[in-house]
Amino acid sequence: PLATRAMTEQEAQRVMEALNTPERIHTLPIFIAVMDTGVRRSSLLDHLRWQDVYFDEELIIVTAYKRKNKQQWPVPMTSRLKKELLKLRLQRKNNNPDALVFEQAMVNLRKLWKAAYSEAGVPEGTRMFYSVRHAFATEMANSGVELPELARLLGHSSVNMSYRYYNLTEKTLNKRSEEHTSELQSRSDI
Repeated sequence: PLATRAMTEQEAQRVMEALNTPERIHTLPIFIAVMDTGVRRSSLLDHLRWQDVYFDEELIIVTAYKRKNKQQWPVPMTSRLKKELLKLRLQRKNNNPDALVFEQAMVNLRKLWKAAYSEAGVPEGTRMFYSVRHAFATEMANSGVELPELARLLGHSSVNMSYRYYNLTEKTLNKRSEEHTSELQSRSDI
């Protein structure tokens, strides 16, 4: 198996194209949800219910169980994810707020994603959900999201857990260094 790695932006685009077929399209909303929120597989597939989706506030309430303790936290909904969830809502058979959001989308998920990943040229052995979660977290870190906020978004109880996702690029490190230098200079001007 390959070492843990983040899916590249190019790979993600190719996977989305590979999922955009009549046989696989029903799984595309899950892929987009992982890409746009970084939420764990179990939180999305086993626990996300319609009552946890707030379209007006553009939030989803993520649920995770750690040692039988239920934990919940809000995660922002991107416009792309909102569009996919609105489409799913229109396809619902009933309006039970306790129904799972991705209940229909889970059909043959592993098999269909494995084929799509292969078609997209994603190296064999890449962890399907984790590589996308890792890419989300790395992108957030590189866009300037502070470590405590990243830990909250990912549902980590400790920021130490989030360090493994913090694959800062040279560009980001240079930007942070410039910000730190600027902050030190402004303090010395006082």
